[in-house]
Amino acid sequence: MLRFFNINDSMNSLVHRKILKEILIASILVIIFFFGVLRQVDLPGFYMDSVNPDYMAAQYINQEIPNAAWRMPTEFFPILGNYYHGVQNFYVDLVVFKFLGISAASVRIAQALFGALIVACLYLGTVLATRNRLIAFLAAVLLATDIAFLASFRTQFYIILGGEAWLFASLVALWRGGRLGYLLSGLFFGLAIYGYFVLGFFGPALMIFLLSRPDRRIPHWVAGLALGMLPYVVGYASFIIAAGGVSQAIETMRQAIGGLAPMSSKLSFWGNLNHVLQMAILAVTNVGNELMIFNEGIGGRWSGIKVWMFVGVFVGAALLVAVRFRHRPALLLAVLLPPSYIGVASVFGSRLWVHHLSVLVPIGYLLIAVAFGGIVRGRLAAVAAVAVAAVMVVGNVRQASHFHERLAATGGVGKASNALSRLAEDALTEPDTLYVFPEWGFFMPFNLLTANRVPYVLDPAQIDRANCRCGRVVLAFWAETDVKKYVEALTEKGLQNVETRVYAQRDGRPAFHVAEGRF
Repeated sequence: MLRFFNINDSMNSLVHRKILKEILIASILVIIFFFGVLRQVDLPGFYMDSVNPDYMAAQYINQEIPNAAWRMPTEFFPILGNYYHGVQNFYVDLVVFKFLGISAASVRIAQALFGALIVACLYLGTVLATRNRLIAFLAAVLLATDIAFLASFRTQFYIILGGEAWLFASLVALWRGGRLGYLLSGLFFGLAIYGYFVLGFFGPALMIFLLSRPDRRIPHWVAGLALGMLPYVVGYASFIIAAGGVSQAIETMRQAIGGLAPMSSKLSFWGNLNHVLQMAILAVTNVGNELMIFNEGIGGRWSGIKVWMFVGVFVGAALLVAVRFRHRPALLLAVLLPPSYIGVASVFGSRLWVHHLSVLVPIGYLLIAVAFGGIVRGRLAAVAAVAVAAVMVVGNVRQASHFHERLAATGGVGKASNALSRLAEDALTEPDTLYVFPEWGFFMPFNLLTANRVPYVLDPAQIDRANCRCGRVVLAFWAETDVKKYVEALTEKGLQNVETRVYAQRDGRPAFHVAEGRF
């Protein structure tokens, strides 16, 4: 009996050591990832959609000033950020802001936590799928150093990658197997769709994989999926109650979604497919993020090489699956994921943009990991893999350095300029001031970076000296051609000595203008 317990103790100790080892390796990968996240963490400025729904966390924490907000009507608590995504960032922000306060750095750290989960799950999932820790580690390092991934947590791309974190958790659970694994995989995939609806585009790949498995625990997976989709169910129920009934809710949705027109692409199927593939290329090369931050792509030979590398790995992996279908089930799923997403995305065609295709960057590295994880065996192959990965890391780092050089020089351009952050900083030192934001792009980052401690309105008509109890008004706008219009708007409201000035980018070019006056 004593011998039996000693064996159990030994086995438990071995399991615990393995778990600790995996946690340590995953932690190292997360640290590498955060080195890239924290580099010039305050740059660029926050484009409006890059802090939605994060700015609502500032309003929840500091509720003294009833500033304007764009949010889904809810009878209970925040559940939906829009008709097609949830508010998971809102709840993560509440925790992060509690410990780190509200700042540009804390916002980006909160958003990047989902990226850290993707990196860790890429490693863990590859280990489960291939039992090759070396390839799993190398693939995760490559993802953690790729600026196309890192820069996505500086733009509006972040919210879609937040949903993708749950997709990667779903893959880890799926490759773990067993009833619990299938249940959790379905649950996490449902949460991925709650994170952002486009993650559902991976659904066909997952269903084909599940149907190909001999155990076919599809009911467990579907049960998990139903649980994962509950936030949408509760969110829409709350929305219907707040809207005043089903008919009122449908009319509100019709007006909103009618404006978005998600199915209104006028291209042919092949035109839609070509558009989606072009957007995928912009995502993989990081040109999509560059357009958001610099209003132009800054190029680089390495980014083009990466595109061909991903294409080559996909073709090779697809051929390998075709030859050895039943021997490489994990590779089957990895091969199915990109065409599943691109195929469904093609239905929407030109209604999708680069940020919707940013999910393919981590998927590309997952495909590399699973493909090579199954064939790289032995010391010589391992040395070759390390050498190739080292070259790729150098390419990633050089591309990232080129990106950060431009970022340091400009601070971001246009609606992504860090001049927006300076406006918020100035507002915190200028009491007795009402801010006015009649144009798209200002109020969300301002509200967040001032922690909802500075009053603002969204229309000059709302300026009311008696209600705002302010002696000074500042109105922000983008184009110099609108100077006369906004000076007159302030003058009509009784402001005197109205003057205008420019908030400039780091490179000296105007970012935006403000008109200010006193009662």
